[in-house]
Amino acid sequence: MRVGWPFFNEFRSVDDVLRFMWHDKKPLDRRRKLAIACALVGDRDGAVASLAALWSMAQSRHPAMRERSRAFIEHFAAHFGALSSASIPGDR
Repeated sequence: MRVGWPFFNEFRSVDDVLRFMWHDKKPLDRRRKLAIACALVGDRDGAVASLAALWSMAQSRHPAMRERSRAFIEHFAAHFGALSSASIPGDR
């Protein structure tokens, strides 16, 4: 595990942070944050892909976690209005 300066030296740009988040192993929370980061930098496809991964992971979780993920996706779509509801995963 990299810690301290070796870890922080990997991050020189937002793209470096996004690349790290795509490959991070902490799935659900990281996918939520990654979707937001992608949306903020204008990466619509990345945001939708992250939400699709979130939804896929949530399917094997407790029903309350699935509901939380569905609610997050709906609120995400409402907040970042540029994403059509047809492109957002989830069973609505």
